[in-house]
Amino acid sequence: MGHNAFLARSRWSRLAAPLAVLIVLALAGIAIFAATRSGNDSDAAVEKESPSDAEPSAELGPVEPDGDVPEVLVLDTVGTQLVSGMWTGFDHNLTGAISAGVEYWSAYSANLEPDRGEELGAAIYSGGMLADLDAEELRALAIDSRESIGIPVEGEVPKGMDLNVAFSNYQTYGYEADRVNVLLLGEATVYTDDGAPQVSPVLYPLVMVWESGDWKIDGFPFGDLDYDALLAEPGSLEATELGWNRLTR
Repeated sequence: MGHNAFLARSRWSRLAAPLAVLIVLALAGIAIFAATRSGNDSDAAVEKESPSDAEPSAELGPVEPDGDVPEVLVLDTVGTQLVSGMWTGFDHNLTGAISAGVEYWSAYSANLEPDRGEELGAAIYSGGMLADLDAEELRALAIDSRESIGIPVEGEVPKGMDLNVAFSNYQTYGYEADRVNVLLLGEATVYTDDGAPQVSPVLYPLVMVWESGDWKIDGFPFGDLDYDALLAEPGSLEATELGWNRLTR
């Protein structure tokens, strides 16, 4: 699997830096990996100035995955409303939260159309996140993905070129009725017009919150977790040993 290199792009800076969403689109494939490290520098500086420096942060979650979740979780494959080809409106329970996270991030992270990215982003993010994001930032991931794959920023995606992200495993780290911290493990596949599909494992942490009658993404990093150590080939013995549960439809 090798080591992951990290690349923070300028247009993603306001979204990627504070939320620590790190994107890698390499010649050998695509690895999209979210981690807390890049967003911790400013937090660390604030903590050094805090008089309660010796006390653990209340924001740090458990470092062990929850043991009371299904080893095989059957996803809800449809919601109640379609937004640009993506389902929204999932049930107000653990399965609904994880189903929403899978549906949202599969669609948004694989999207190569900036206009659609803006529409999807407006549907998947919480009100608090949207207050800090403008249209350009909602479109940025699609633009950066196109550039990294070698697709012109404007115009139609050339025939035979595409990006697909699919999730097959999950973990949760502390969940409540209205808030679920979930890790998703899967594969990203880059299709080009000059070779075989390139596949790489991907890992995302998503904070899902129940807001205005639906699940929304309210952030990415959570807890004091070493995400790098949890990256594995989906479905492998290593993934099982690392505590990954299966997702099925």
